[in-house]
Order: sequence, then structure tokens, then C-alpha cells
Amino acid sequence: MGSHQPSQHWQGERLQQAQTVVARFPRPSSAVIPLLHEAQDRDGAIGVEAVESIAALTGERPLDVWEVVSFYTMFRTGEVPNHVLSVCTNIACWLRGGIELHEALSRAVAEGVLVEEVECLGACGGAPVVAVNGRYVENVALRGSEEVMAWLEGELK
Repeated sequence: MGSHQPSQHWQGERLQQAQTVVARFPRPSSAVIPLLHEAQDRDGAIGVEAVESIAALTGERPLDVWEVVSFYTMFRTGEVPNHVLSVCTNIACWLRGGIELHEALSRAVAEGVLVEEVECLGACGGAPVVAVNGRYVENVALRGSEEVMAWLEGELK
């Protein structure tokens, strides 16, 4: 069990919100993933301060929290991108061109834009789906590089 305190970065309103999340679960350790999502949403990526604070709030060791971060592909560490394009390549999106869409977007992006391949986004009826900075865009069917660039410019505004 961890015995550290949340970092200075996790004080005030942010600490209160995190404690509210922890209180919703029968075991504090069950709040690790929701707290990691909150940290990434707020900071853009998971950093050392977030891991240490989450460990302190949940009674886990920082190593255990890092293991969760490294296991799930939805968590990012390192440089914070300006924009994130999450391209679903699970079965429904795959059948409707999700892999090709991911490849086309990966080739077309500008600096500061992260294109990531993700598992099901839960919008299979609108496949293929891209989450642009967390906002879902369904039925994305792009063919040529000019079309990809035009679409990207419109979505990132």
C-alpha cells in the first residue's frame, strides 16, 4: 500500500474531485482507471505527478499505477500532442476501411497531431469512426490524400 501524499499539482478542487471519484468505489484501488482518464483529460498525458497522486489517493504503489498505464493503450505518457485522432480499427470499423483510414491519417498529419489506433469506440453503427480530441466523427470515408488533408483541416479547427 502507498503512503505518499498527492502532489501539490493535485490540490484544492482537483483533489476534491479525485476524492469524490475514489468514494464511489467499494475499494479505492478500483478508482485507478477513472483517475487516470481524468488526469489524461486534464493534462493531455499521464505524468509522474499524476501517477504518484493516484497511488496516494488509492493506497496503491506508484509502480502498480504505472503498470496500469503501460498495459492499456488508451493512456499516453510523454509529450502532449495538440490534437489526438483516435481511429477505431475493431471489426466494424475494420470492415469499413478503418485500417486504411488510420494509415492515411498517419501519413497526412502535421506536427503536434497524434494519430492512434484504438479498440472499439462503441459507435459501430457509424463505422468507421474517428474521435477527434474526444469528439466522435462517424462514417469517415476518405479516399485521396487531398481529401484527407481537407477533412483534417476542417475537423481540427
